[in-house]
Amino acid sequence: MVERGVFVERRAEVERRAQADRRLYRAAVQDLLAGQVGLTVAEAMWKRTPVVATAVGGIQLQIPSLAHGVTVPVDGEGDPFGAAVRMLLEDSDKRRLLGEQGRDHIRTHFLPDTQLVAEIKFFQQLSTGVMV
Repeated sequence: MVERGVFVERRAEVERRAQADRRLYRAAVQDLLAGQVGLTVAEAMWKRTPVVATAVGGIQLQIPSLAHGVTVPVDGEGDPFGAAVRMLLEDSDKRRLLGEQGRDHIRTHFLPDTQLVAEIKFFQQLSTGVMV
């Protein structure tokens, strides 16, 4: 029984260190070929880490404009992905701004309570027949 407690304690320490390390990232990169909502993208944005991601699937909802992060086309000519990462690494003010605005965007649009409020409004509109 003691070993199990020690294991959990060690695991908690590992997770604490991993969380601390993630806060030190200069930028997060998500290079996908197929669309999905990127948990990596949302987590990075929540932690104020600027993001460069491929413009596919739900990632386009998470990063709707250059104010929230940088998206690049899947089949961009040259090296748009590398250029975007390079731009962020060289511009600390841009990184900070994207980090702050990215967190605000995630807080406003993607937290569970935000989703719940949106669903309640939808069902209220549906029940009254008035859709906005």
